[in-house]
Amino acid sequence: MKHIKSLTAGFILLTLLFSCAKEELPNESFELQEKAQSSELPRVDMPRVENGILFFKDKDHVDAYYGFLEEYINLKFEDAKDEELDEDLILDDIESQFSGFSSYRKLYNERYGFSERGNTEKEIMEIMKKDYVTGYQKSYLNKDLEIGIGDKVYIFHSNDIILSVDKKEQKALEEIKKIEKGTGILPADLLTKYDVIELSSVNNTMGTKMHIIVSPFLEYNSSGILQNVNCNVYEKKIAMTLFETKKDIDGNIVSSSPYIGNFHKISIDWGDGTPITTHINSIQSGEYISHTYTDISIEPYNAIVTIEFFDDNGILQVMSDPVSVIVENACTEVNGSTFDSTNNGTWMLTGRIDVSNGFLGANRIKGTSEAFKSCGGNCWVKVKKRRHKPFIKVRVDGIFRDANCIQKAHKTGSAQSNKANKKRKSKAKFWSRYDHSNGDVRSEHWISKDGHNLYLEVVFNPC
Repeated sequence: MKHIKSLTAGFILLTLLFSCAKEELPNESFELQEKAQSSELPRVDMPRVENGILFFKDKDHVDAYYGFLEEYINLKFEDAKDEELDEDLILDDIESQFSGFSSYRKLYNERYGFSERGNTEKEIMEIMKKDYVTGYQKSYLNKDLEIGIGDKVYIFHSNDIILSVDKKEQKALEEIKKIEKGTGILPADLLTKYDVIELSSVNNTMGTKMHIIVSPFLEYNSSGILQNVNCNVYEKKIAMTLFETKKDIDGNIVSSSPYIGNFHKISIDWGDGTPITTHINSIQSGEYISHTYTDISIEPYNAIVTIEFFDDNGILQVMSDPVSVIVENACTEVNGSTFDSTNNGTWMLTGRIDVSNGFLGANRIKGTSEAFKSCGGNCWVKVKKRRHKPFIKVRVDGIFRDANCIQKAHKTGSAQSNKANKKRKSKAKFWSRYDHSNGDVRSEHWISKDGHNLYLEVVFNPC
């Protein structure tokens, strides 16, 4: 009953907020504050549920909802009298407002959550490594890692790859549900079988896929992939991946594997008027070729990658893929997480820094500290309840840059939990709109309990 009492007043307000969810209010109605003042709650239009998916109006709506969850949870912890209150309990109640929706957060906790029996330090780091959906994204992505934005469904396939499909294309959506998430690997024929599926990425731009059917039993699928080189705004690299897919007489796939051996020839027209780059018998499938552009592009450059290769029958084949190259905002394309841990035999401190540029709403930089208590030997139990938590502090700083990677400003901030004044802010959230880049972000983490003090520094360096 303690949990219920501590949440009653807040969820009366929450229910009033959700009662407006059925109305299609314009985006101008968002009144999410950068930081909630005193006991005021941020207000935001609530998403709607369709086929078990939360649908938002646009990406700004997602970002606003993320901020709502963040500020509401912070306020609940500041106002709570219940020492046993935890974040999952609050999120359970919020998500229960959406009938027919089951969040990825619940699935993640069941599959990867820290065991009450304890984990080894290696197991804890492996769990953090698999955590490519960070923060409150887990609470609004469904169990199949889907979210609705406008009329499209976005599927968070892996740390790099996001797939999008019109919500009416149920056959394609059902096919995607069957694919194992988190691997970064897609079936070779997925994008040729369903041309309604769009492929995009959190960290880079990915080209379209094409294929050549050599015989009824053999086809080749190619994909041009573009990435930044060492986060350089002008220097790009392109690779062509080629898969060889064999089928039986009934058309069932027998095998699908990368093309073995070097391409007979690969040529890249970079789309900027410079000479075509050509390599003969020296580049393999998936091997990158670099190029430096001289100007920020107003319109994307249309690079054309052409490969010549010998098929399984020894016949020379030619295939081309277009790749859209955007030479701008390179400093806002860098996303990812870095984490580490330290312990003194009694306490373990894990530190994490997440940098996201808002593809699915979490447009921010965040540092997170977690405390674990020894349960004997190399066994650690996560300290969830506030009354058992040590004093926790996290500090994040970083350099803001513009689209040309020129430094604009340096910012820093910190947050802490402090049992004495019953505040719980072990997460530091900063900078919900920013240009940022290139390993310029770091976080410092501290815990203190019963004379034990631990410190950890984590540097985000994607390049």
